[in-house]
Amino acid sequence: MTDLGQFQYAFFGLRFLVDQPLAGFLPLAEATSTDVRVSSASSATDSEHPNRWRLRYRGPEFTVDDHSSGEWLRIRYKEGPFFDLNKNSSEIRVTWTPSTSPEDVVTYLLGPVAGLLLYLRGRTCLHASAIAFRGRALVFVGAAEAGKSTLAAAFARKGYGVLTDDILGLDRDATDISATPGLPRIGLWPPSVENLWGDADALPRQAPPWDKRYLDLVDQGLFQDAPLPVGAVYVLADRELDAILRIEPLVGTEAMLALIANKYVTRISEREQDRRDFVLLSALVASVPIRRITRRDALPDLHATCEAILADYASLALAPA
Repeated sequence: MTDLGQFQYAFFGLRFLVDQPLAGFLPLAEATSTDVRVSSASSATDSEHPNRWRLRYRGPEFTVDDHSSGEWLRIRYKEGPFFDLNKNSSEIRVTWTPSTSPEDVVTYLLGPVAGLLLYLRGRTCLHASAIAFRGRALVFVGAAEAGKSTLAAAFARKGYGVLTDDILGLDRDATDISATPGLPRIGLWPPSVENLWGDADALPRQAPPWDKRYLDLVDQGLFQDAPLPVGAVYVLADRELDAILRIEPLVGTEAMLALIANKYVTRISEREQDRRDFVLLSALVASVPIRRITRRDALPDLHATCEAILADYASLALAPA
């Protein structure tokens, strides 16, 4: 059992013990051992000693700082919360600001912060969504706004289980490379919701001031909550106005570069973890088909894209070795 005022959740193959409920997610009914502890604070740790922090990465959305002790990383969002993450990846301290909402904390914590935590824990992660088909995970990678989430939602509308949206953790054993379940929801922009459900307001907002919506996979009975071996990886090419839908193989260096380009954590670098990522992704290229999808820039074509992917994978599974 957890302590009074503690809530445990399972995401990305880890158990998170949090000192307050996470908006939009149900805690586990039965608590077990904890991998990561998440606690809240009203003011940033060591904020009165800014010289203790050294800039490591600066971007338009957030910055990453190293603590002089070498024990902590800080992720700072513009006009948003702070997240202090210890290098052991066992503790996260969340600092709320006056404008921070519970939904904001969840969005950041279970997005970029979780991606960095997994990276520091030695997990190779792709910026991807994945569905379950014939006991395997079909993985979709691509650049931002390539349509990964919308494609996963289209498969969900057809009744297929979804493992994850946005962050896909990969694990390797003696026989397979497996996809680990992530968050039990899919984030979608209103045009995709309207295309799939007929009404942009058919799904709830991810956070009050944001227009992005989400599909609750648990509520729909569509969350694939157990790992699955990767069956194939589909790289979503840039959409073209008049393109003919086609799926073609990617092999060798081209396939490897496509996967490296779609690693989840790219803004900071730890040499040993980058080496592990390279080894695992090389094994993935050698063991499963990597396919590229070219299609029109048109939401109404989603049904045809889903059917083409299923037919393509079925043909690969039947092909002689």
